[in-house]
Amino acid sequence: MADLYLRQGHLESALDIFRRLVGQRPADERLREQIYDFYLQHIRFINNWDLVDGSAPYIVGPYLLSRSRRQLYAFAKSNSVWERRIAIIATFYFIRRNDFADALEIAARLLSDDHDLIHKAVGWMLREIGKRDQSPSPLSIHRSPFPTPHGSANTVTVIDPGGPSQNPAAIPETTATYCLPLAA
Repeated sequence: MADLYLRQGHLESALDIFRRLVGQRPADERLREQIYDFYLQHIRFINNWDLVDGSAPYIVGPYLLSRSRRQLYAFAKSNSVWERRIAIIATFYFIRRNDFADALEIAARLLSDDHDLIHKAVGWMLREIGKRDQSPSPLSIHRSPFPTPHGSANTVTVIDPGGPSQNPAAIPETTATYCLPLAA
């Protein structure tokens, strides 16, 4: 059925079928692998934010949960904005399971990205981590007093706590600014 939708140009419907199958048969590793492989073979058709956001945390994330996540880092380096977005949005599956390491690392790598859809995705995943992680975190968000047309500017600092030195001045960090909607 999914192949028929895909051949007729209805990728959204095909991805929806796959997402439902994975949800109905979560223990079926063979099915999960087949769907993941199909996803990667057709990744060039996943070419808008809606397709990425509706598929990556349901297909890519679950498949990579107990596997190497190197593919996400390869996506994060891609020239394709959609593959970079897949890299960060797929981590939502891990974030829901209180596994933040890959999301933080990929966020740090994407903070200097030029595309606004990547900034929005990174901000979204960092907010999701902030909702769940109440412990001291290598993530800090500083609110700017200067509003922007899109909301309030925020500076996000992701610090690599595994740096070679315990000296805070020697810990590498990446900083970027993104916008959060102003609270009503």
